[in-house]
Amino acid sequence: MWFDPIIKTILRSPLHRMVSGNMMLMTYTGRKSDRQYQVPMNYFVIESTGTKFLATISKPERTWWRNLRGGAEVNVLVKGTTYLADAYVFESQAEVRDLLHELFSQYPDLGERFNIEVVDGEPVRSDVASLAGETVFIRTELKHIS
Repeated sequence: MWFDPIIKTILRSPLHRMVSGNMMLMTYTGRKSDRQYQVPMNYFVIESTGTKFLATISKPERTWWRNLRGGAEVNVLVKGTTYLADAYVFESQAEVRDLLHELFSQYPDLGERFNIEVVDGEPVRSDVASLAGETVFIRTELKHIS
């Protein structure tokens, strides 16, 4: 996207606080090219069954996430600190639905942005299922959290 270089620059600078509350920079290696890529992306911290991870969603037609299939070691720059992490892609509608349900349960205000109705803190399952059919979910687990 045209603004990616600007966001990358901000995330690497002392000004990162302007956007790093929900934006991170992921560095990964291309499976075919063996090149390093950096992609700025939104993230949300999810706490589930005693663990924390960073959640990102993407459209299937974007291609960057395909390099993470089967799991991949990545670096993420989050709030000015670089972490080694493992990233996993979820593509099956059932898995994505469950992960999106968790996301919208913890971030109900986010539902409006994605046309997910949230009633009494609970996302409407049919809305979540509909979005799951057109979304991939990336779960990033930091190896060293300070």
